[in-house]
This record gives sequence, C-alpha cells and structure tokens, in this order.
Amino acid sequence: MRRSLSILTLSLTLPLASAQDAAPTVNLAEVPSYQRGIEALADYLPEQAVIRLQEAYKVRGLTDEQNQTILIKLAEAQVRSGLAEEALKTLDIKYLQDYPGSTFWRGQALAVGGQYNKAIELLSTLEPKDPFYGEAMLTAANLSEALGDTSSAIEYLKKSSSHSDKAIQLRSYITLAEIYLQQDRLEDARQVLARTPDNSARATRLKEFMRARIAFREEKYADAISLYRSLLESSDNVPKRIYDLTLLGIIDSRYASGDKKGATSEALEFIKANPQSTTLQPLLERVTQWIDQDISESDSVLLQLRDWAGRTPNPNAPISPFPDTGSVVSQPPQFGITPASAPEELSALAHFYYAKLIAHSSLVNANERALFELSAFRALNPTHPLFADSLLETAKIELKRGNKDAALAHLNSLQDLADAHQLPVSSTTEAKAAYLRGLLSINFGNYNAALDAFEIATKSTSPTVASNAAINAGLAALRTADLKSFDKQLEKIDDEKLRVELLLEKALWLANLNHPEARPTLNQFTSRYPDHPRIAEARIALASLCISQPPMDPVLCTALLDTINPDTLNEEQFTQYARAKYQLASFKHEWKDAADIASNWLEKYPANKQAAEFSMRNGLALYRNGEHNKARQVLGKLAMDYPESPLTPMALYYAAMAARQEGTPQALQESVEIFAKVIDSNSPVSLEARIQQARLLIDLNRVDEAVKSLESVYEEKANGAQQREIGILLAAALHTQGSTDPSKYKQAIQIYDTLLKQRDLNLAWNNQIHFLKGQALESMGDQKGALDAYYSVINRENVPKGTAEDDQEWYWFYRCGRKALLMLENADRPRAAIAIANKIASYANGPQAQEFAERARNLEMEHMIWEER
Repeated sequence: MRRSLSILTLSLTLPLASAQDAAPTVNLAEVPSYQRGIEALADYLPEQAVIRLQEAYKVRGLTDEQNQTILIKLAEAQVRSGLAEEALKTLDIKYLQDYPGSTFWRGQALAVGGQYNKAIELLSTLEPKDPFYGEAMLTAANLSEALGDTSSAIEYLKKSSSHSDKAIQLRSYITLAEIYLQQDRLEDARQVLARTPDNSARATRLKEFMRARIAFREEKYADAISLYRSLLESSDNVPKRIYDLTLLGIIDSRYASGDKKGATSEALEFIKANPQSTTLQPLLERVTQWIDQDISESDSVLLQLRDWAGRTPNPNAPISPFPDTGSVVSQPPQFGITPASAPEELSALAHFYYAKLIAHSSLVNANERALFELSAFRALNPTHPLFADSLLETAKIELKRGNKDAALAHLNSLQDLADAHQLPVSSTTEAKAAYLRGLLSINFGNYNAALDAFEIATKSTSPTVASNAAINAGLAALRTADLKSFDKQLEKIDDEKLRVELLLEKALWLANLNHPEARPTLNQFTSRYPDHPRIAEARIALASLCISQPPMDPVLCTALLDTINPDTLNEEQFTQYARAKYQLASFKHEWKDAADIASNWLEKYPANKQAAEFSMRNGLALYRNGEHNKARQVLGKLAMDYPESPLTPMALYYAAMAARQEGTPQALQESVEIFAKVIDSNSPVSLEARIQQARLLIDLNRVDEAVKSLESVYEEKANGAQQREIGILLAAALHTQGSTDPSKYKQAIQIYDTLLKQRDLNLAWNNQIHFLKGQALESMGDQKGALDAYYSVINRENVPKGTAEDDQEWYWFYRCGRKALLMLENADRPRAAIAIANKIASYANGPQAQEFAERARNLEMEHMIWEER
C-alpha cells in the first residue's frame, strides 16, 4: 500500500550496519556501557541503547575522539527512539560540531520532530562524497512527498538513485516509479523500472510488481496476471504487503478482463487454503459484489459463505435464538445451526457477507432472512469491526421494506457508536449512514437533522442546495464502492469548487479503504489547494488516519496537526481537531496531555452534544495516568449527567475500576456497588463488569457472593475467552470454598475438565488450566492426580495436534514444573525429581532451562545418584 513517507526516513528503515557504522578510530573496549549500547542498537532496541550510551558518556577520562564516537551513536539512538529534542541537544555538544555525520543526524532529528522543511533544507546541503548522501536524499524525497511537493521529491530521488549503495538505489527507483504511476506517467514509470538494476531477488520481485501495476493501468490484463503470478510463485522474496496486493491484483485483473467466474473461484480457493489471511475481507467484499442478484439457494458462493459462517441448517441441533439487536423478524428459522468449522475471524466475516449477499439477492424472504442473520451476527460478534456495517446493512433492508422509522433508528444507533467510539466505525461507514440519515430526515421534514447528517457525510461547509445535491451524488457513487461511477459523476460537474469537494471526498474514501493511492492523494490535495476552506479539515482527517489505522505514522500526524491554528476552527472542526490530538497523545501514552486536551475541549464547549464523549475521554486518560480519584469523579459525573448515553455503562465500569485501584475499604465497597449498576445495565460491558466484580468479591473474602454471580452467567458448553475466564474464576472461587466443603473441589475440577475440552484452546490457556486443576487436586488430597496434571504439561501431552516443536509457553509450564518437583522431593522420590528437572532443562530454548539443569545436578549430588549420560 502506498503511503506518504512510505520508505520512511532513515531512522526506521536504514540498516544498522551502514556507512555511519564504520569502526571508531579509538578503542572503546574498556567502556562496557558503550559496548552494551552498540549491542542494543544492533538488536533494534534504540531506547535501551540511549540509556547505556548516556552512561558511557559519563565515564571520566575519555578522549575527545572517544566522546565523539559515543555521542554520535547516542544521537543516532535518540533519533531512532523518536527523541527529536534530545537528539538535537546531543548534536549541539561541542565534540560533534564538526564531526562527520552530525549534519545527517541533525536532519533526521528535525524530521522526527516534524520540522520537515528545515530537515529538507539541511539534508540537501550534503555533498555526493558524503557517506550519508544517498540516505539523506531519500529522506528529503520522502519529506517532500509528505508535504505534497512531488517535483522536489522526484529530483531528490534522482540524486539518491545515483548512489553506489544498491539498497538505496533500489528504494529510490521503486519510489520514483510509484510516484510516476500515481501521476499516470506510465512511460516515465516504465523507463525508471528499466534502469532499476536486478541485483537481488527482492529487487526483481519489486520490479515485477510495479510492471504488473502498469500493465493493469494500461488494461493489459493478461500481462498483469502473468507478472502477478510470477510474484506469488516466488513468495519468499516478496514482502507481505506486496504479496497481499499481488493476490488482489490477480483477482482484480481476472475480473476486469471479463473472467468473473475465474476471479471468484480463485478468491474462494485462496481463502480455503489461507483461512487466517489478512486479505479475507477485501476478497469477500469482491466476491459478494460480483454475484448476480438472481441466484438460487444452491449457489456455490452462497453455500460456501454459509458453511464458513456456521449457518448451515441442522434439524438435529437445538434451536438457538439470538437476542434481538436489530429488527424483529417474524419467522426465524425453526431449526438449529451447525457450528462453524472455519477460524473465528473467517467465520465472522463470512457470516456478515452471507447476510449481505442474501439481502441483495432475489431469494424467497430475502429481506427477512438477511435481517435475522445480521441480528445474529451482532449477537455473536458484539465487538467486531463490522458491527457498525451490519447496522447500516440493516437500515438499507428496512428501507427496502418501507420501514423508514426502523431504518432511521438503526442509523442513529450507528452514529451514536461513531460519536462514542465504543466500537470501531470506519469513516466510510459513518459517511454512508449519514447520507441515508440525511435523506430520511428530509423525508420526515427534519431539515436541520438532514443538514447535520450531510455535513458529517461530506465534511462540507457549503450551505447551498446545489452543493449538497452534487456532493450527495458523489457519495452515492462511493456508497456502491464503484470508482468508475464516481468518476462519471465527477465529469458531470462543471463547478470547480464542487469538483474539488468531491476529489477530497474520494481521497478520504480511498483512505478508509486502505487504498495505496489514499495518502498521496490527500497530500496532493493539501498541496494543490492550500487555501481551500476545508484545508484544515483535510489535514485533520489525514492526521487522524495516520494515527488510527496501521501503519501508524505519529510523526506525520504531528506535522499535520502543527500546521493548524485551532483558533480559526469552528466548533465542529475544533472537535475533530481535539479528537485527533487526543488520539495522538493516547498513542504516545502521554495520558496527562490527553486528559488536558479533553478537559480543555469541555471548558470550551460544555453544551456541545459531544460533551459525554469528551468527559469519557477525560476520565479514561485520568484513569490510565494513575489519577484514580479524579477519574472516578469525572466518570461518575458523566453517568449522572447523561444517564441515557450509550457511554454511561462504560463510564461506570471504569469508575468502578478506579475505585478498586484506590484500595480503601470504602472505595472497594463502592466499586462493588458500581459494578452492580453496570451489570444491571445489560450493556456490552455488563459481562466484563460481572467478572471484575467477582474478582473483587473474592479478594474481599465474599466468595459465596462471587460464586452465585458467576454461576448465573457460566455457560458450560460455550467457547470464547470471556466464558473461559468466567469458568476459571468460578473454579477458583469453588476451590476457596473447598476448605469448608470438600465437594466444591470436585466442582472446580469438573469446570477445569470442561474448559480443557474447548475447541481452539491455545497452549497458554491449556497450561494454565492444568496448573489450576493440579492445585485443586492437591487441596483435596489427590496427590497422584495433581502430579499427573502437572506432568502432562511438562511432558507436552496436552499440546494440541499440529503444534510446532518450538511453539512453547513458559510461564505456566515452569510453574507446573516447580510444583511437580516440589511434590516429588516431598515424597522422597529423588530419581523422579531428577528426571523431571532434566526433562524441563531439555527444552534448551526455555528462559529457565539452565536453572532446572542446575537443580537436577544438585539433586544428584544431594542423593548421590549418578546416571549414565
């Protein structure tokens, strides 16, 4: 995926062993902290290198040359750690004023600090003979591109491509070809690739990928497919990101060439072979879009999605009704459902697209069936990223059925989720929903609501009907995920201002799709239209994208936000700006700053409808900053002021957590009571609140209450991490009760045995449950059973089939080992203890293998037992 600063500045991409790593002219072997700092840099741990190199600089009696060597490495480590100001201070120390490389690292520090123009100006002063010249020109090119100055970026890339370093040449040529491709300068891109040397397998693959993209742009689909396939056949030399784009390129090329059936078949076969792939969603999105509306119940795609989703009817299975989180469906299926055999994420995605495909088909009762499946999807996947999309699809179906009130209710719920940030809601989904809300609001005569909705959807400040109509038409094309239709709509508009508005909307939409052209398009917009009325909004949107969607780019986010004068923003724009600033501070774990941002917004706009959201943000930041009393007060006030807000349960949950952290008897009791309110709210966090309340009750020795609470929600046959946690907690509470009622031990062990039968139980959970089961068996006096539980872990008898030999979990593994050794030693079974210790030590890659090897030797000497080896 193309992105601004795609070949990011030096500090994140340069190999550590480059020109600047030439051996120092003096011997620093007598400075251990320096050697440890260099090792940390080599291990890609610059933060640790900073600490050690700072210690090295404090060593007395060093020569000027030694200080220079230490300080230049310290500056490098600080830059790589993102410590721009500290690096600049280091580079100002007298020893480095004329030291080779100081100019280069100063430029990098300025770039990391967001001072792009100053960095470019400084880096451009380096001469071609400078050992850092190539890397400096690459950095200048990336910074220029980030600022929208592609002309300068191209010139810097031409300079860096002439560098003798082959890796720098490759990065320069490929980046240059990408820029030409974005500008539709296909011949220039082709010429650059022709000049790119084939000096490595990686270089060859990258060139093939770019040639395939050019062929696709030229509608030479057969050539594109051939080039893409050669890449897939050599996947060892293809970066993961390029591999994924290559797969999508093949499928898109087949479809564009008219081979819809072949494209669909290849997409489904890839998913079958790679059920954990990161390309599942774009593949399923394509497949469901390509299916004709007139399909039958036996359609192969429909059946495949149903199977992956675990929605195959099974008359012999018990009926499993789902709680209503959507529309009421009058006739749900009167049969049970066969459980999904696909991995969890594929099952969830397939379920969503299964419902979506039904909704867009002409099958009997398609609308009612789709509504039921979407409701089931939300019940089964309450935190899935497509939760909001399912609400949007539900609203569309209700519109088809003529239920405008129900459609508007679902769209309002979606907007509440987006405003509250309870669940991930993509900007694309929010925009689509806002567009429909605007149309429905007009239908109901609520023009203010309509204007508000269109403003959200278009990010437009234009008040005229013509502007809104044109922008809405563009968004309608985006809603269909059809760029060709969008471009046709754009061609119909003669008003340059409206064209610019839609170009921005397209750029934002592409960004939400993680399209390779998104960030360069947004950068191009901000460069081409620096005086546009929405320039601040565009930069805020790009900044939010940089910090909310991977790959994260806090440097660019900071630079974009620094260009904005908050005093010039209106209320809505300032709200978006504050959100982006808060997200950036949260990303950096600068919780005090995050709390201040939210607090300042509340002081500025106390009556704004987003006040509950920013109160929540303020409380969360205070909580994470360790200011638990303040957090409890802020979150408690939110719950009182906005009792009907969807944020209230979450606010109460964290208020209870904050009270628990305070630890006083009064605060702990208040925590129990607040958790009870969350439990009674029947919200998405109610179950988690019950778990936390039970933990607290156990800590307060109110075990009977904890058991009663947990038993009310424990589902013996349910899978999933949350039910697993409930089971473990319930078993632990029963274990505690076993001291007065031994029958409770058996109940606890029964729960552990049930949990161990769960599907897809990973090794960490498996080892932990065996350990806890062993403890329960010990408490009830079953030493043999306890030892067997521990031994099954030590001997890897509990490892699921197909697990690799080097796939190991150490924490619970070693706890089982220590318990088993202690039991054997207490039982005076030294030979068995020695054997167990040696077995544990035999896992040589384990962090404590040496400790157990020494323990085995100590036992041998203590008991004078010598085994032949």
